Amino acid sequence: MSIDTSNFGRASLTYFRRIGEAQFEPLDTGFTGGWAPDQMPGPMITGLLCHAGVEAARDLNPAQQLIRASFDLFTRVRMEVTGVRTEVVRQGRMISLIDVYLTQHGRDVARAHLFFGYAGQSPDNGLWTLDAGITPPPADLLHDDRKRLHFYRGGGGWHTTFMDFPGGVQRGLWQRPFDFVEGEPTQGFVLAGFLTDLTNFVANFGDKGVQHINIDATVNFIREPQGEGMGILAQHTLETAGISAGNALLFDAHGPLALTSVSSIAHSRQQ
Repeated sequence: MSIDTSNFGRASLTYFRRIGEAQFEPLDTGFTGGWAPDQMPGPMITGLLCHAGVEAARDLNPAQQLIRASFDLFTRVRMEVTGVRTEVVRQGRMISLIDVYLTQHGRDVARAHLFFGYAGQSPDNGLWTLDAGITPPPADLLHDDRKRLHFYRGGGGWHTTFMDFPGGVQRGLWQRPFDFVEGEPTQGFVLAGFLTDLTNFVANFGDKGVQHINIDATVNFIREPQGEGMGILAQHTLETAGISAGNALLFDAHGPLALTSVSSIAHSRQQ
């Protein structure tokens, strides 16, 4: 289940430092949760949950790959030292299931369910698929140095900022490589877990920015990530009475690799 992570490179951008076997210290990157100054951003939460689950699965059955990860974001996670706890729910010949919990001050603050299985031969079945029609940004295009990002506008291509995008346009972003945990190359599945939470960003960004906060996130993989960097592109958004459902496509230089989804609630409903 492990992949060649050397292709994902290393960068000065780092989100966590490992300070114990199951303890991680969040690092100050200037990236905040948006809703409170001490709130841990969602991508850091889903990325850490994915990191722990992939690490645990490697010890169980390296031949199995991550097929689905679902994240429950049920309370505020603060920018503090965070513990990780993993539980093997099932270790089977065909599939394995691992639950991961983040803990702060002795209580669970987020959790994930990760399914692993074997990849095999695709049946010749003539499935309908949608051509996303997007490719990574050109290698020589300038990017946001602080977050190592490019931003995509439907019909307008790749940019270095998203603030001048009008509402009502398809949005996406491309994440260049970074070290999620200090001194540890970032696995492709972990980068995908990090980006999965950004489904809320690309799906729910409108004229007034992001006005919905997601309570979950899910990613369904069809293959392992490859190459340097990864992108996410909004596909659909439905919203009424302050409740939003959005989904997006994850892709790399070799094409689509996963679908993501989020359930979100207008932030005004929580105040």
